[in-house]
Amino acid sequence: MLSVELRKKLDGISKCSIKGQHKVKNLFKILTNSLELWDWAHQEIASNKGATTRGVDDVTVDGYSDERAIALMELLKQGKYQPQPVRRTYIPKANGKQRPLGIPNDHDKLVQSACKILLEAIYEPVFHEHSYGFRPKRGCHDALMTINRI
Repeated sequence: MLSVELRKKLDGISKCSIKGQHKVKNLFKILTNSLELWDWAHQEIASNKGATTRGVDDVTVDGYSDERAIALMELLKQGKYQPQPVRRTYIPKANGKQRPLGIPNDHDKLVQSACKILLEAIYEPVFHEHSYGFRPKRGCHDALMTINRI
C-alpha cells in the first residue's frame, strides 16, 4: 500500500498532465528521495515471471534491500549512475528460429521500474482510451474484444 504522501505526489503529477497547463516538476527529486517508490518498483519486478534471472553481474531481485536502493539513489543524485550492458540470450520461436533477448542487471531493472512508475503517472491519464500497446492492464486481447464490440 502506498503512503498518502507518495500517492498525493503521483496524483498531482497526473493532474498536471491532464490539465496540460503546468509542467510536471520535481520528478528527479521524487526519484532520488523516495525509498517507497523504489520499494514499489522492486515489488513490480519481483512479481514478474523470470524475476530472478541474472544479468551480466549475477545480482538478482531477491537480493534487494533498502541499502541497495539508497545507494542507487545516491549514484543518480551524483550523476554517477551508469547502466550496464545487457546479457544477450536467445529464446526459441514457434517457427524453429530464435529470438534475441536482452536481460538487464537488477540495478538497471530497478531504475527502469522506478522511472516507469513516474512516467506512467504522467502519460497514462492522457493516452487515448483505445490505445492498447504496452500499457498497464491492457493488451492485444482487450483490443480484440473492443473490435468485436464495434
